[in-house]
Amino acid sequence: MSELHLYDNLFDAEARVAAIYMIEALGDPDSPPDWLLDFVDNTDLPDVRTILEAHPELADAIDMNKFEDCKEQASALMERWSLVGRKGLIVKAEICVRRYRAGTTIFSSGWGHLRWRWFTVDDLDLIVPTLLGIASGQHHNSMVEGQAA
Repeated sequence: MSELHLYDNLFDAEARVAAIYMIEALGDPDSPPDWLLDFVDNTDLPDVRTILEAHPELADAIDMNKFEDCKEQASALMERWSLVGRKGLIVKAEICVRRYRAGTTIFSSGWGHLRWRWFTVDDLDLIVPTLLGIASGQHHNSMVEGQAA
């Protein structure tokens, strides 16, 4: 089994930041931004679920079945974050999906086949190192799967 390779730049990691959102800048809960509607529409994704579960104030707002629609759930998240004074950044990133040849480290990839990833950080300076770690893990898992094929 190969070791995890940590990339030192986003170019080599085939990753990029698609968007950065400030939690404390969400504004009026009655009018959630489109990106937050997209976020809550994906609560079944492990990345989104991890973010929601990491914030204790959201415990009663995670289950989509408690809400009429995504807008109502997004408003609930905004209200709860606002009430506790939550700060930080939610980041949406893109990472190319690599397809490794069986038993090798040779792969093909491209921006036409990517995976969206969501994560949070407390500080802007942590975005790139966090994304590099996520991309490294994703590529490592793809390589292990390719070598097992």
